[in-house]
Amino acid sequence: MKLAFITRSVRRRITWVFGLFVALSMVTVATTVGFRLHSAITTNLTHELEERARQDARLLLQRFDYLLESANVLVRNPLVVNGLNDAQGRETYLPELIKNFREGRDVFAVALLGYDGKPVYSTLDTLPTYEASAELRSTLANGVVSYLIDRSHGHWVVFVPVTYYSTTQGVLVVVYDLGAVARRVLPADPLLGHRLLVADQTLFAHPASDASDLLIARKAVNDNNRSFLDGLGLQLEVSAPRQHYLAPAFSAIRDVALLGLVLTLVAIAIAYWIGFSVSRPIVLLRERVAAADGSPERHCAPLGTHDELEELAGMFDQRTHELRDIQLHLEDLVDQRTRELAVAKEAAEEASRFKSSFLANMSHEIRTPMNAIVGLTHLIRRSAVDSRQIEQLDKISQAARHLLGIINDILDFSKIEAGKLTIENADFELDRVFRNLNDLICDRAAEKGLEVINRIDPAIPVMLHGDQMHLGQVLVNFASNAVKFTDAGCVIFRARLLGEDSSAVMVRFEVSDTGIGLSEEQRTRLFQAFTQADASTTRKFGGTGLGLAISKRLVELMGGRVGVDSVFGKGSTFWFELPLQRAADVPAPRGRVKLDETLHVLVVDDNADARTALEDMLNAFAVRVTTADSGEHAVALAREALLGGSPFNLILMDWAMPGMDGIETSRRIQALGSDAKIILATAYSSEWTVEQLHTMGIQSQLSKPVTPSMLHDAIVEVFSGVTSRPAAPAAVDLSPLRGRYILLAEDNPVNQEVALALLEETGLRVDVANDGVEALQKAAHTAYDLVLMDVQMPNMDGLEATRALRQLPQCKSLAILAMTANAFDEDRRACLEAGMNDHVAKPVDPDSLFAALIHWMPPLAPMPVASHGEHGDAAVSAGREQALREALAGIDGVDLAFGLSLVRGKFATYRRLLAMFVDTHEGEVVRIRGALDAGDLDAAQRAAHSLKGSAASLGLVRIQQVAAAVEAPLKGGAEGAAAASRTALVELENELPRLLERLHKLL
Repeated sequence: MKLAFITRSVRRRITWVFGLFVALSMVTVATTVGFRLHSAITTNLTHELEERARQDARLLLQRFDYLLESANVLVRNPLVVNGLNDAQGRETYLPELIKNFREGRDVFAVALLGYDGKPVYSTLDTLPTYEASAELRSTLANGVVSYLIDRSHGHWVVFVPVTYYSTTQGVLVVVYDLGAVARRVLPADPLLGHRLLVADQTLFAHPASDASDLLIARKAVNDNNRSFLDGLGLQLEVSAPRQHYLAPAFSAIRDVALLGLVLTLVAIAIAYWIGFSVSRPIVLLRERVAAADGSPERHCAPLGTHDELEELAGMFDQRTHELRDIQLHLEDLVDQRTRELAVAKEAAEEASRFKSSFLANMSHEIRTPMNAIVGLTHLIRRSAVDSRQIEQLDKISQAARHLLGIINDILDFSKIEAGKLTIENADFELDRVFRNLNDLICDRAAEKGLEVINRIDPAIPVMLHGDQMHLGQVLVNFASNAVKFTDAGCVIFRARLLGEDSSAVMVRFEVSDTGIGLSEEQRTRLFQAFTQADASTTRKFGGTGLGLAISKRLVELMGGRVGVDSVFGKGSTFWFELPLQRAADVPAPRGRVKLDETLHVLVVDDNADARTALEDMLNAFAVRVTTADSGEHAVALAREALLGGSPFNLILMDWAMPGMDGIETSRRIQALGSDAKIILATAYSSEWTVEQLHTMGIQSQLSKPVTPSMLHDAIVEVFSGVTSRPAAPAAVDLSPLRGRYILLAEDNPVNQEVALALLEETGLRVDVANDGVEALQKAAHTAYDLVLMDVQMPNMDGLEATRALRQLPQCKSLAILAMTANAFDEDRRACLEAGMNDHVAKPVDPDSLFAALIHWMPPLAPMPVASHGEHGDAAVSAGREQALREALAGIDGVDLAFGLSLVRGKFATYRRLLAMFVDTHEGEVVRIRGALDAGDLDAAQRAAHSLKGSAASLGLVRIQQVAAAVEAPLKGGAEGAAAASRTALVELENELPRLLERLHKLL
């Protein structure tokens, strides 16, 4: 029966609930009575059996007393005493005496033994001997009564001494049949069962009439006042069938159950009648409610019951009419609110469109002057020679990049909020991510004297699959904050494997610093948009407060989680855990060589974290590693290794250590006679040339922070001489652009100037249009190779101008590139949809612009060879330039190719910069020596640094090396720095004037 059949009817529900209640009540009563009766009968029967066992045990004791007394009386009979010595008497009167004694006493046998334990008279088949029976010996020796139980026959054997004149003359042995004793004494009740036991061995048994369910009581047969039966272990067990006594109780329970069944049926009948009388008006009310269906013409009352249900029906009718009125009113309100919501929705959408438009316009308006700042700075920086001007221009570029970063943060946050940021997954190399991170962060860290340390878990796969760009963005944000809020100590980048399976890994990335740390209250406000830990208006540290919020959103979009651990005043650790896939195709690492496992390596570094990082990387290569925390410790370990016959093969030496630095430590280890290869690990890798390092006995240098691949490549290079380091990227070849004709559509005069300067330097011919209308007119009448089109321009914007150009037959295949400050993805899509070929964002990166121009510019047809007359002057000029090139290339210490690459191959610019170098640094040695003589080490260092930078920017490698040697001691500020600098200054005094003189003659 389905439950719905009962629950959907009031009448059936009342009937079944009431009937079930009565039935359960009767079952409960019957069960309770049955359990109580069973328990009471069982308890009472048990007590009765225990009492019966005590009574029967007393009867047995009384019988045993009587039998023992009879035996004592018998031994006092003179005939028994005479029977020990009178053989004639033993045959005549002793048998008759024994016969009379046995009558009515359940005696099985009697024997008379002499004082030596040998029988003189016996009715036993087997008598106990003196040697075998301890009881017999006890009776003869002590003159006391002894007993034993013969378990195999069920007999009670009594040894009674025969005494004459206080002397034991013999022993009377009486054997009683315990079964006969029990039958005589115990009452013959067919319902009860009896058993006489010794140590669970039955001597006598009388079973109960029904042995199916017995209650048993057991009682020991002994006397607490006397001990003549102690030690025999006799027990009496009385049992009775429990079912015999429970039968009346079961009969009573059956009667109660039958009565309960009858009462249940009666209750169901009564419940049915009650349910019908109660449910009829309710059912009628339900039918009328269903028929009414909210109609005002139909009513539920009257029901004809004249009771509460009648009142209920009337009130229901009243409420129905009221609800209908409310419904009509609500429908009017809903219509009104719907219209209001439509208006509000339109306003919200308009606000959203306004916000997007505002952000786009803001980005455009800021990027437009930023383009001028970045572009003009780039142009001036390429022509600048003075170190102070270069430094100032670099600061302008840095400030511009910082402002651009703020704009990008705002745009990224807007994209995330709008749900338009996409996660791009591809295979990438984790080591490369850390190298890029180091490239972006280490310069800023070095400016503050901070050491940057990489700690990459070697268990992490080399190649992973995920969003490399956004992973790096989060790491850069955390690392930038770490450097910003740390004044001393170090910054540590970690990647640790948390878990893995066949297709994915869980990696925890951490950026730790030793900076100002965070309080508990500050940590609660992190990762919120436009919020910083330090929110005061005069705070020391700047920023928009968007970086951490963007990082949190990015990590969550990539499926990870982010957090921070910090101790106020001691530093912070920002971390995020990210699931990454294993790369589908893992190419073999380029140039990787398996290192010799017998390689013995010494790591020397005063920073514990740096030591541990290098040790972990080396352990992944399966080499033997030893560490030292100072130069002195390293020298001691090297000495012990040499004496022990296990010298170090390789030493990774930190340069900047307190006390004994890496250079001095290397010198002392070599003085011990060590042949170990030495790699100098330093954050200032450009300070020494290869020749200088070899002079100091150092084979190579390694830039900090170190990654596993960098360490591997450096070790392989030292031992094999084969370099696996990637070559520096070649300068972009701009020759395909020379002579090409392009149109620049740009309304901003400053941006026109910047773009013209960049483009004309490449040899391009550039025509300028100030808006879209002018661009359309010029492109319609002139054959351009390419059009650079700004998007936001007056009169006609770039998108409309592009659509119009695509309608012209001669412009259908013309390459049109958007060069705009609009940086949203939808802006890029709008440009492509309008018919443009590509999108170059402002501020313009020159290399990106030139690469795009080369990519989209159609190749030129081969030019005919010009006649000698037409190009005679050009040939002469080219010949002079070639001669000057060869002369400059022949100067020792001048790397002409490198110098030209820094000015994008423009020889005229390079020549002009060389002339400025000659004019600027003539007399530089005199200035440096004068500063040293005056004790102004800072001025001497600045002059040497300026000379080194200028020489490096022109490929004057020899002057760069010598100037670096002069600057290096002054930079460390150690004792004797001035003297060491003067030593290097002698070489500069010889090299610099000689070079300046040759350049002066050539230029």
